[in-house]
Amino acid sequence: MQKSDIPYDKLVFFQEQLGLGSEQLKSLDPYRATFIAKKDEFADFLHERFFRISTTRMILERDERRGLMKDVWARWFETLFKTPWDESFFRYHWRSGLRHVEVNLDQSYLNLGYCLVRQFCDRITSKEVPAANRGNVTLTINKMLDLCLLVETNAYMAAISYCDREVMKGISHQIRNPITIIGGNAVRIQKRSSPNTDLYQACENIILESMRLERLVKDIAAYLDMFQREPKHTTVRLQDLISATLDKLAAAKPKDARISVVLDPSFPDVRGDARDLEAMFYYLLENSMEALTAQNPYIEIKSYVKSFASFFLEIEIFNSGQPPKAEDLDDLAAPFSSSKPAGTGLGLPIAGLAAKRNLATLLLVPFPGQGTKTIVQLPLKVVMSDE
Repeated sequence: MQKSDIPYDKLVFFQEQLGLGSEQLKSLDPYRATFIAKKDEFADFLHERFFRISTTRMILERDERRGLMKDVWARWFETLFKTPWDESFFRYHWRSGLRHVEVNLDQSYLNLGYCLVRQFCDRITSKEVPAANRGNVTLTINKMLDLCLLVETNAYMAAISYCDREVMKGISHQIRNPITIIGGNAVRIQKRSSPNTDLYQACENIILESMRLERLVKDIAAYLDMFQREPKHTTVRLQDLISATLDKLAAAKPKDARISVVLDPSFPDVRGDARDLEAMFYYLLENSMEALTAQNPYIEIKSYVKSFASFFLEIEIFNSGQPPKAEDLDDLAAPFSSSKPAGTGLGLPIAGLAAKRNLATLLLVPFPGQGTKTIVQLPLKVVMSDE
């Protein structure tokens, strides 16, 4: 496993936030050998506790070689106090988290395991460490275990997410090819049919549904692409972002629609992942265009800051189309829920995911008889970052 296989910078960020630096770790130096000497005792302790639980006992009994997990746990405990806290340490614990997925261990048992490690370490500390140093040693070990749990949990969740994404990618790929064939054949049959016949209309329905499924596959791919990437927060020029999005949607813009863009020049930039924000505005503006009707089709995009002390820029996207009912707003944010015949129901969930990944908020406000306003709050600068 190479460095690029793990979010190394993110893990180092966790370590920094926990305050686990070299000076803190030095407090363990006089006692490392004492803890390492207890590695086999620790393995017996953990094995005995997990063997009492029916779920984890089944995993232990599957071992081809009796005592394998004891060896693994003894080595893990030794690594905790022996291995330098560098990239190799993170890589070791990342692999440990992946291993829990391979053996189908529920995350709650991983958390329980760390609770048991703390109990064992506390017992050693109370017996082997002088009272004057006991508090500092306990604090250091707790920080170490907190970091290890963060690393292994991130690895665990990354592996689970990867499996889910691969399944969804496979489904999308398997759907895409039949859709293309079905739609293409329907077009050919329709060309050979007379208009106003049942066969012609049936082909029309098949073509429209094929197009909807193609959009669904595209939206699923967009959701998965966003979900699997770590967001990279940078400074993004809002005007460029809006202009590029409107250019992409030029073909979807209703013929007589008017679009007004009025952005506050005092705050031209926002912070976020450029690809996430582009996807968010793409789906929000696409939804706005699709909501327009022939009567007064109008979209207004504007930005402002409520006060100079604010950390957030507010962007409003207003469309003059028929607004949703207030009681339907929660359903619109749910995947695959759409009020449009050709809608996939993934536009708002994708926009919502982009907002969450970028410390933003997203709000839909209906104005009966007027239209719908979408309000996005985006950070003007990094409020909290793991860069």
